[in-house]
Amino acid sequence: MRVKLQGVTIAAMGEPCMSWLGLNKENESKNVPRRQQLMRAGERAWPRRRQSMTAALTRSPTRIPLPSYKKHANTTPVRPLARLGSVLVASGSNVSGVGSAPSSPRPPPPQANERPVIAILSQPGDPAPPGRSYIAASYVKWVEAAGARVVPILPDMREDEVRRRFDASNGLLLPGGGARLRSGHPYFDTASLLLRLALAANDRGDYYPVHGTCLGMEALAIIVGRNESLLADVDAEDAAAPLLLTPEAGGSRFFSSLPPRVVLNLQREPPLAMENHGHGLLSEDVAASARLSAFFKVLSLSLARDGKPYVSTMEARDYPVYATQWHPEKNAYEWTSSLSIPHSPDAVEVAQEAANFFVGEARRSAHAARDALEEDELLIYNWSPEFSGRAQEHGGEEQDFEQIYVLDLEDVRAGGEGGGRSAGGRRRGEASGSRRRRGVASDNRAQQQQQA
Repeated sequence: MRVKLQGVTIAAMGEPCMSWLGLNKENESKNVPRRQQLMRAGERAWPRRRQSMTAALTRSPTRIPLPSYKKHANTTPVRPLARLGSVLVASGSNVSGVGSAPSSPRPPPPQANERPVIAILSQPGDPAPPGRSYIAASYVKWVEAAGARVVPILPDMREDEVRRRFDASNGLLLPGGGARLRSGHPYFDTASLLLRLALAANDRGDYYPVHGTCLGMEALAIIVGRNESLLADVDAEDAAAPLLLTPEAGGSRFFSSLPPRVVLNLQREPPLAMENHGHGLLSEDVAASARLSAFFKVLSLSLARDGKPYVSTMEARDYPVYATQWHPEKNAYEWTSSLSIPHSPDAVEVAQEAANFFVGEARRSAHAARDALEEDELLIYNWSPEFSGRAQEHGGEEQDFEQIYVLDLEDVRAGGEGGGRSAGGRRRGEASGSRRRRGVASDNRAQQQQQA
């Protein structure tokens, strides 16, 4: 059974899908205040749509089974998309040169890479001091929990240094935050360069996955769509929500690689997908963009507080590029009391399985540093995280991130060619100089300036 929602067909996945929507009669009598609040807002926003959905979904009381999930689905090769060159390069975009005819493909590694390294792009702005950038430690812990290590890439690095770190890493993570998504801003321009490098590598048969979380997903959408006004206002700060899967989800590499119980739990109440953003991508905007719809499949939607549906999970059709508006890393590694982050065992399992999938993709990459010395110079172990989430009652102020790495380009230079300062990019106990009480999520503070 399928239902049209905001221009996208949604797969009615039986009880999990219907129960969180509040469309199953036997569930409507249950006292679930948060769902009722959400659905009342939804009824005001689109009452006729809900009535039609109710009629469609309640006609069949039987539970529709989930599609079969292949245990090792993420080992399926991803073939290059030849026509993507004309889609991304037609007007000389930031990703020009992507999608050209692939050269002789590099043979895959004879076995899985047992020393995967993930590159994470840092970003300027709060909570980092002026002139520096930061990476939330939760993203580092997230990939480390799946067996990978991290190499930081700073947005103000020279292009040759960015390329060197790309060549030494096996995957790219664009994390959530509040950087400006505009051409001419170092974060956005470096993200564009890295995506261009990743797609070109995959076109050559050189496997290299990319994952964008929250702001990272928004950056990927803007870069691919070549539309800096693409995002819409979405009331989804501190608003965990169940995922509403589309028909594309069943055959996707991402959802097909997760355990079936995790996929089911992501659709149920209480919600396990932590949403924390003030902007988002609407499904009708994806459908209206030839570039976006040719590149990405929409795998799931979520509902904002006012009932507005927005895209919450995407996957590239022919490249190992994945994006979640929700935060898998927060469930296990962020503890601020100002956010209602899911921390149940099921929520932690979501975080772990999502990390296992992405790092599993990175294990297919044959990239490596030139030698052990270069690898040691590049790793984030050269920096020390600082405790940025100290509770106010203990003499500090609340921060959205429990720990952060504060990075300075001068620290990189001081450690030698590409290396970090051996004593740590920030010495333990050194004040960041930027702490202050923040009433909204840092994932969205700078996003309010993006339309400026």
